[in-house]
Amino acid sequence: MKAPFHTLLLFLPLLLTSCYVDSGKTSKSSTPGYQVHENKTLNVSVLTPDKWKSEVTTGGYLAMSSPDKKRAQILVMRRPIQDMMNGKGDEKSTLEDYKKYRISQMTEDVIGSELKHTTTKSTLAGQPAYQTQYSYKPKDKPTMHTREIYSVIGGKVYQIQLYYPAPFSEELEKTFKVVKDSYKLLKP
Repeated sequence: MKAPFHTLLLFLPLLLTSCYVDSGKTSKSSTPGYQVHENKTLNVSVLTPDKWKSEVTTGGYLAMSSPDKKRAQILVMRRPIQDMMNGKGDEKSTLEDYKKYRISQMTEDVIGSELKHTTTKSTLAGQPAYQTQYSYKPKDKPTMHTREIYSVIGGKVYQIQLYYPAPFSEELEKTFKVVKDSYKLLKP
């Protein structure tokens, strides 16, 4: 049985708003070479490098890509913990639960060969967090390195990730530090 056309029109606004991705807004920063990116969907404000390409993906990530051929990328995200743990967690899951889950996912069959990783305590937006660094070798590609810092606040995982092929540069380290240190929650 076909639904009448006017019934479909009633649900159109619901469909359109459920697909909406806030691209955020940018403004001048007092830090030379950076601009402020504020995104209400991600619930964060963060500095983005002027020369890097910044875009909000349909998955709801703020992706910053380096302008050079190094192919470095910084991702900023906020997702419900259940989504980040593939349904294995719930809104009561803790930072420790998420850390255990992330480490359990770091296997050569999931990430790639030559996997090496370390996890240490850190902070993100002034909240307790963990920093996990790992490197791996995708098939037929150069070794990739990742640094991710994540915290769990109110049933959501707030995370910033840096991906880059070797070698790591002081300039990239400085850029990641500025972005990480500027990471602020809009609403606690």
